[in-house]
Amino acid sequence: MNNKNRTAKNISVFFILITIVFSHMSCNLTTNNDIIDQGCGLVINRFEKDFFTIDDAKFDLDVINCKERYPNFFMDPKKDIKTDLFLNDSLRTVFDSVMLINSSMPSVDKLYEGFCNYKDYFPKDTFSIITYIDHDFDYRYPVVYAKEKLFVALHMFLGHNHSFYHFLPDYIRFMQDTTFFPITTFATLAGKHITPTPTNNLLEAMIFSAKPLFFVEKMLPGVDDYKLLRCYSEKMDWCKNNEKLIWEYMVENEYLFSSNSELIDGFISLAPFSSFGLEIDTNSPGGVGTWLGLQILRSYEKAHKVSLLEVLRDNDYIDILNKSGYRP
Repeated sequence: MNNKNRTAKNISVFFILITIVFSHMSCNLTTNNDIIDQGCGLVINRFEKDFFTIDDAKFDLDVINCKERYPNFFMDPKKDIKTDLFLNDSLRTVFDSVMLINSSMPSVDKLYEGFCNYKDYFPKDTFSIITYIDHDFDYRYPVVYAKEKLFVALHMFLGHNHSFYHFLPDYIRFMQDTTFFPITTFATLAGKHITPTPTNNLLEAMIFSAKPLFFVEKMLPGVDDYKLLRCYSEKMDWCKNNEKLIWEYMVENEYLFSSNSELIDGFISLAPFSSFGLEIDTNSPGGVGTWLGLQILRSYEKAHKVSLLEVLRDNDYIDILNKSGYRP
């Protein structure tokens, strides 16, 4: 949940800073046709289009204008913006792929729908979206939230069969589809409203890690559980068919209040399957514990009719479990 510090270490700071600059203005400074403002006022800034479609003959002038308006975003003297970025062959290849597949931003309607729902819950709140590309493919942080802005790496949503992801394992490639664009975006935004707290045992980790998923399904009603958990649908079917047995297994083995870090990781972390230590492990999706945590939150909300914000900020996990009446 605490991704802000980690993301700063894992994304090229200079490139992100440039993203922020160009997203607020077309670097051409004459037209700005790539800023989308629809869906209850949600603004989507298409940096990758603004930057990589600059007229080469006017590039130096436009960049000077950008520097004059946003001097704090050009602090790395070692980078030649035109040579190292604008004319970079690797970035150009990525841009071409994004424009081929994500030019019209598939699933963008879901973003607008989600933002309208977001405004129902948080009417005074707002944020904007800035899309960008990079030559790094860090699947851990496809969306980053900072200072009322969501930075979305469009090159991480090109489809699981895209050649860019050949080096990734199958269960990671699965998440790179355009259908996960709005889901991942709102899961990241959820962190703004979730009170950070240390988790000392599996139960706490289960419920805490489920909060972003609970948030997403309020923003995007009807989203399938397998998409929330980012796993194949047949693995989610296995989960649902064995929910009672999974819960009983955890209770009987006294896993819920275990502070064993390996045990917690085995049921919470992104993985091809969860770690029961049984032959059936490979039938399961990774993050079974997170999915169970989501069932607890759903039961808790239903039993007590608490608000979304109350659920997100409540860190008394034992109380949540007890009051949920969760019994699969």
